[in-house]
Amino acid sequence: MFRHILLISTLMLANPLSAEEENTTPESPAYVTDDLSIFLHTGSSRNYRIQGSVTAGSLISILDNNPETEFTQIEDDKGRVGWVESKYLTQTSGVRQALTSAEATILSQTAELEALTQRVAELTENNNQYEQQLNEFKSSVADLTSNLNAKNQEIAKLTELSDNKATREQLQWLMKGGGVLFFGLLIGYIMAFMPKRKKRNDFGYGDL
Repeated sequence: MFRHILLISTLMLANPLSAEEENTTPESPAYVTDDLSIFLHTGSSRNYRIQGSVTAGSLISILDNNPETEFTQIEDDKGRVGWVESKYLTQTSGVRQALTSAEATILSQTAELEALTQRVAELTENNNQYEQQLNEFKSSVADLTSNLNAKNQEIAKLTELSDNKATREQLQWLMKGGGVLFFGLLIGYIMAFMPKRKKRNDFGYGDL
């Protein structure tokens, strides 16, 4: 009894694809197991000529299978059609295929990262240029503002001087007018107190 169980277990382990062969359809994808390379025969048994080998982990297409000889007809990744032993095929990708896919993904993502890095560098350079231009504009505005303030101060001083000059001129005119009026009044006042001269008569004599 133990020998029968051991024999059944050995057959199940030696033929991993046999449980799936009934559901296998032509042109369905499969993989060669990772641990070895297998021979590609021209017919569905080892008695047929070997036309090459299929590398472990290769992606192949299943075309047909022979349950009696436990051989499967495949088309490999090089376009060759032949028969291989079914027990060396699996429906899941192996480590090699996963590694190849991962390497392709890494290369693609590396290229994208380099492109993004270059774009970031370009944007950073453009941003630096914009900041430099902005700083130059701010400096120009500051200079113009300073010059404008200086001109405004100069105008204020000139306006103050002009107002003072006009005020001085008005005061001078007032002082001159006041002096003339003062002297006129003074002269009138003096003349009012001066003795009047007697009028002469017709004969040239004064009053007797």
